[in-house]
Amino acid sequence: MNKHVLKMKDRKVIGEGRGRIVFHHGKRHVMKIAKNGYGVRSNRTEIYLYNHCPASIRKYLGRIFEYGQGWVVMKKYTRKFPDSKKYRKKLYRIKRKFKKYGILPFEIYSARYKTPNLSNLRLNRKGRIKVIDFGNFHIQRH
Repeated sequence: MNKHVLKMKDRKVIGEGRGRIVFHHGKRHVMKIAKNGYGVRSNRTEIYLYNHCPASIRKYLGRIFEYGQGWVVMKKYTRKFPDSKKYRKKLYRIKRKFKKYGILPFEIYSARYKTPNLSNLRLNRKGRIKVIDFGNFHIQRH
């Protein structure tokens, strides 16, 4: 098990996926720690995408504060994504914007069921949509 997970054992677990565990990290942050190679790749994808995408795309991504080998500290967003027609339309436009820049936003919208993946979406205080898990996004190389 990752040595960072052992250090975080007294922190509250917010969630867990196939490759990462997400912990509370203070009042306003979360820490995503890789459990395996898949989690390491997800962290690297999030870091790369956040640091290299245009500002018009970055504004929809959860803010990354710091990172290291196998871990990422991000801003905590607690407002749930409203499952309404208005927000689905906004999400669809965001998805098109990502694709315009060669980013395939997997896991924010289920193609199979045509519904948003609510566990990966939140709103900030101003009501802007934020993607909190973008480790599975694919970047098309030109």
